[in-house]
Amino acid sequence: MVTLWAELAKKFGANVAEARARLPGITPFVVSFDIMEVSVVPNNKWNGKCLTQIRTLHSLPTLKERVGTKVVLGKQPRSPSLLPQHFICPSSELCIADFSHMIQECTAPFRATFKGVIMDLEELDYSKIGNELRRFKLVDAKGNFFRCVAMDYNASSSTLEENYEVVVFFALGRGPLGTVSGNLLLMKEAAILPLGITQLRGRPLHEISNQKPAGQSEQ
Repeated sequence: MVTLWAELAKKFGANVAEARARLPGITPFVVSFDIMEVSVVPNNKWNGKCLTQIRTLHSLPTLKERVGTKVVLGKQPRSPSLLPQHFICPSSELCIADFSHMIQECTAPFRATFKGVIMDLEELDYSKIGNELRRFKLVDAKGNFFRCVAMDYNASSSTLEENYEVVVFFALGRGPLGTVSGNLLLMKEAAILPLGITQLRGRPLHEISNQKPAGQSEQ
């Protein structure tokens, strides 16, 4: 997750428009950031606790003798890690693949990255204010599952396919609201990476419920 602040955010928007005109048909762009602050996701009322390691990047302004963040957009990667290669699923500290260990950990709100298989994928729907969303279950190899809601651009992602194994980066766990059970929300900062088609034995069996802390109401 990357956050550009103040004037650099405005400049980045202008740079994207210029790059689209200069490099028609090239999408997505390769973005290079020179000099960034690396931090953790803050533990606050919105994010809650991070159950997997998540780092964020923040731009820095130019101050007196200190040079600020420089952003360059191009079409050719300069890092070997951006070249085509076989994707290796992150370790358990970075990505949770066995949901059975989460039963005692899912006190909403929380942030985490998960690997699982998409099942019971529903058609495109809309929220009360007209935003697109799609609901599905993210299932592990033992049949444990989370109820998920893909929102924003994730709702129309081509990676949302039945029986696709995916890594869901930066999901937000929210607690139950009224008669609606807790969900993993895939909002604008989340990303879904497809790993391929995986046929699990049986169907989703055991729901991992996101529980609110005692005495806390959902905002």
